[in-house]
Amino acid sequence: IHPPCKQGGFLSLLLEINLSTMCYINTSANITLYIPHLSGGVLVNDTLPPILNITNPENNSVATNSYFEFNFTSKEANPNATFCRFNLTNGTDTIENGTINNNSLVWVGTSGTYTEILREIGNGDYVLTLNCADLNNQSAQIYHNFTINDTTQPEITNISTSTTGTGTSKVTITLSVTTNENAVCRYSTLPNTTFLNMTNNISTLETTNHSMEISYTSDDSGTYYIRCSDTAGNEMNTSNTTNYNADVTTEKTTSPGGGSSGGTYTQSYWTSTYLVNDENFEAGYTKTLKEKRRLRVKVNNEIHHVGIVNLTNTTITINVSSATQQATLSIGEEKKFDVTDDNYYDIYVWLNNIVNSTANLTIKKIHEEIFEEEKVCEENWKRCSGNNLEKCADNFWELIQTCEFGCNETTLMCNTEPMEKVCIQGEKRCFDDKLQECRNNKWTIIETCNYGCNSTTLICNPEQIEKPEEKYGLLVTWIINAITIIALAVFMLLF
Repeated sequence: IHPPCKQGGFLSLLLEINLSTMCYINTSANITLYIPHLSGGVLVNDTLPPILNITNPENNSVATNSYFEFNFTSKEANPNATFCRFNLTNGTDTIENGTINNNSLVWVGTSGTYTEILREIGNGDYVLTLNCADLNNQSAQIYHNFTINDTTQPEITNISTSTTGTGTSKVTITLSVTTNENAVCRYSTLPNTTFLNMTNNISTLETTNHSMEISYTSDDSGTYYIRCSDTAGNEMNTSNTTNYNADVTTEKTTSPGGGSSGGTYTQSYWTSTYLVNDENFEAGYTKTLKEKRRLRVKVNNEIHHVGIVNLTNTTITINVSSATQQATLSIGEEKKFDVTDDNYYDIYVWLNNIVNSTANLTIKKIHEEIFEEEKVCEENWKRCSGNNLEKCADNFWELIQTCEFGCNETTLMCNTEPMEKVCIQGEKRCFDDKLQECRNNKWTIIETCNYGCNSTTLICNPEQIEKPEEKYGLLVTWIINAITIIALAVFMLLF
C-alpha cells in the first residue's frame, strides 16, 4: 500500500483526492489507483460506491412549507453520466421522481452539490429516496423520512407596473406580481383589506407569475394593496404595495383655426402631471415645476391638481382644481385653498423660489378652519392717512407712498410741489373771526370763532359772561349821572 493511502484514509474516501495526496494499493491480484479526475486518468477495479448525504429535507423532520429545496452532496471520483435518480412517495403513490445527470451537480474535485426546488407537495408523510451510481456500476442509496405541514404564507418577491396611454383619453396600467410558490393573487385600492374581501383578481390559476391590465378613462392615482393565497389556503395577512398614477388627458374642444367651421379637435393643456402620494402630501412635498406642469394629490379620496398656468421671474399663477381656483404668488408668499367646500382649508402652497423659468414650490395637506375676518377696508380702495397715501390689500391698509407735499384727500394722490410758497405747513393765523392753518401750502379754515379770534394766542376767544356786581354798579352810575343832568337843567332855568 502506497503510504498516502494509509495516512489519508482514502480506502473510505473520507478526504478529497488531489495531486498531492493521490496514491495506489498494490495486491497480488490487482492495483487500485486513487487519483483526481484528470484527462487521461483511469480507475482500475473501482470497488467503492458514491458517498451520499441528503442535507434537505432532514431525516425525520417536519417542513412547514410545501415549497422547499431538495439538496444533497456526493463524493465520487468517476460519476456516471446519468448519475442519480430520486423518488418521492407518500407510502403508496409516487408524488415526484426524476433523473439527475452528473453535470447537474456543482463539482469541486470529487465533491458534488445538487439543489432542486420541489413545489406544491401537499400535507402528509413522505419518503425521499436517492440512488446514485459511478462508472463501474458501484451504487449507493439513501432515504429520508419527513412530514409536510404547510402553515407558511406565500411571499411576494417582486411587484412592477407599466403604463401605456399616458396623456390620452384612456390609460392602461399593467400590474405584475411574482410569488415564491404557486398561489392566486388579488388587489384592492383600500388599505387593510383582507384577501377574502379583495374582489379584484390578478390571477385565478395557481402560478408564480401573475399579471393583469387595469384601464382608466379619468385621472386616478393611489396605491395597489396586494395579497396572495397558496395551494394550502395560507393567506397573506399583510399587503405588499405599489403606487400607481393614471394621467388621463383633460380634453377641451376648440375650433380648428380662426373659428372656421368644419369639425373640432382636442388638445391637452398640461404637459406633465406628477403624483404626490398621501404620505408625502401630509408631510409636505417640495417640487420644481415649469409652466403647464402640475401635481396630483388626493383630499378625502378625491383627486385634485395644483399646476402653474403662468410664470415670471418673480411670480407664478397657480391653478387649483377640481373646482378651479387661481392665485398669484410672489417668491416667499403662501396661499391656502378650500377644495371641499366645508369652510376648512385643505391645501397649502408656498412659493420657495424661481430659477431659470422653474418654480420651486411646496404643497402640504392641511385642515384649518376658515374664520370670517372683520372688514377693515374694501379691496383696492385708497385713503390719505396724514401725509401717507395707502391702499387696501387683503383687508389691510398698505402704504403706497409718503407724500412730501401732503396727500390730497379729494384726488387721493400726493400733491405736487407748489409753484409759490404761500405759507409754512402747520402755521396758524386769525383772519377776521376765522382761525386758519396752513395745509398743503394753502390757508385752511379750521374753526369759526363766535367771540372773535385772538391773534396773540391764535385760538378762538371764549364766551364773555358779565358778573352781577358789575351789572348793578353800572346801573347806579347811570342813575347818578341822570340826576346830575336833571339838576343842572333846573338850575339854568331858574337863573
